[in-house]
Amino acid sequence: MPNSKTSFSGKVWKILSDGKNEDLIQNLLKVRGASRDFFDLKIADFAGIADLEGAEKLLAKIQEKIAKKERILIFGDYDVDGITSTTIWFLVLSFLGAEVSARLPHRVEHGYGLKKEVFDECVKHDAKLLIATDCGISNKEEIAYGNDLGIETVVADHHTCPAELPEAIAIVDPKKHKKNNCTQDLVAAGLAYVLGSELLKSCPDISEKENLLDQILTLACLGTIADCAPLIGLNRAIVKEGLEAIRRNPHVSFEALALVSDIDLKTITSEQIGFGLAPRLNAAGRLDNPHLAFDLLRGKTVNAQKMEKLNQERRAMMRESIQEAEKMLATKAVAPLIFLYKKDWHPGVIGLIAGRIAENTNLPTFIMCAKENGEIVGSARTPKTFHAAKMLQNNKKLLTHFGGHSEAAGFSLLPENLSKLENNLLKSAEEIFCDGLPVPILEIDTILSQDNFSKKIWDEVERLEPFGVGNQKPIFLLEKADIRKIETVGSEKKHLKLKIKIGMGDFSVIAWGWGGQADKITPDEKYDLAVRLFKNVWNGRTMCEMEMLDMRKS
Repeated sequence: MPNSKTSFSGKVWKILSDGKNEDLIQNLLKVRGASRDFFDLKIADFAGIADLEGAEKLLAKIQEKIAKKERILIFGDYDVDGITSTTIWFLVLSFLGAEVSARLPHRVEHGYGLKKEVFDECVKHDAKLLIATDCGISNKEEIAYGNDLGIETVVADHHTCPAELPEAIAIVDPKKHKKNNCTQDLVAAGLAYVLGSELLKSCPDISEKENLLDQILTLACLGTIADCAPLIGLNRAIVKEGLEAIRRNPHVSFEALALVSDIDLKTITSEQIGFGLAPRLNAAGRLDNPHLAFDLLRGKTVNAQKMEKLNQERRAMMRESIQEAEKMLATKAVAPLIFLYKKDWHPGVIGLIAGRIAENTNLPTFIMCAKENGEIVGSARTPKTFHAAKMLQNNKKLLTHFGGHSEAAGFSLLPENLSKLENNLLKSAEEIFCDGLPVPILEIDTILSQDNFSKKIWDEVERLEPFGVGNQKPIFLLEKADIRKIETVGSEKKHLKLKIKIGMGDFSVIAWGWGGQADKITPDEKYDLAVRLFKNVWNGRTMCEMEMLDMRKS
């Protein structure tokens, strides 16, 4: 039920349910298309999760190499999913006695995906099997090169499958598997956990094995959240049980990361992983060497301080780069697609720039920079109506490498193809949005009645955790809010804080980045607020508060 009233942010509000005649939880479950068993999902409930197409062959090949004591090289990616999946494979194979090593690409020097030199390295170090995790599905040519060298390859990837698959010994990709819907949204870390757990079934149930299962579960949880996978079905079970394992028995790597992030692991949430732990791990792959994160996750705790410093650098670099991008955007004519290139942007932040601009504009966004060798690297963030990976697939002749998903992708190309790529993508956007540019929409779960409003609602909402993609923290509509106090807060007064009266109580509302809107709000008028609920714990006190995402006059 869209509502066409203009909000302060210019978004159209779409109220998914008015909530009449239903209790709050039932209403929120209905909006999510879920039933009551949503709360009780367990990994064990998903029978046959290792029966993925190609899994039996992949596992048999790994077991064969372990038995023959032939070296195995694991090759991953520089983001958190790639790092955690690589770590899971490494820990499991090491536990099983394999001759194993791991390699993660440097974002700037190597870029995303398998390269031929990785197979040259296999030859140099006498590795007979390469496990490609979080990559490989789009590397037909490179894997063929490995085959010619006598290197066998198995692929455990989760990216969109191209029309022509590589000739690997075995390919396991949930996107390729049509029979088992529960695995469709697994990320590489979740896939590594499922397959790694299957390998460990042959081992006796000793305490070391149980500790390892806990450790790889927490890594799968971390990778699933960081890669923005839908937290439904099996993913929800992995994250929920993973969070419980972190709270119960955290690995020293989590303790070190939590210390620099100021997070209490005893009460850690999916949001704290997504906005606290994951960015610090990602900073290693964005600005330095992903092996810093790989080594930390295996116990080198001193690296946590290094990643905290890198994360601070990343944040400063991101702020400056986004300001530059916004200035460039202001000089461009209105178009259904954003395509920006700046030679000296850092490859580690172009994805963040693309994400921020796409979020603000609701348009397909392609952000690019240049490597030292002149090759252009890019990152795309797009709305659901503009499939990023398929658009790149349609332009593969112009690209040197590409890969990704429907709403996020990475690519590289030679400078002479830049203009052609822009024209092709713009033409596709014009065709898709021929009836007009996409209107930014704020989806609101339901309306909160002020008549029955109480602090118990905060407890009810917590039952839906863990929150993330596919199970976003609920957004509620508070109609005709009575605003008692308005103030700007923060060192630069960038944020807005309201005091509102609902029913018999007063509540605090924070609106991040809304400080500039303070003068437009007058206490003698009524406003509708779109809010999320959260608990603010300070000095042992727990306060029920709200975060405002948008507002409009009632």
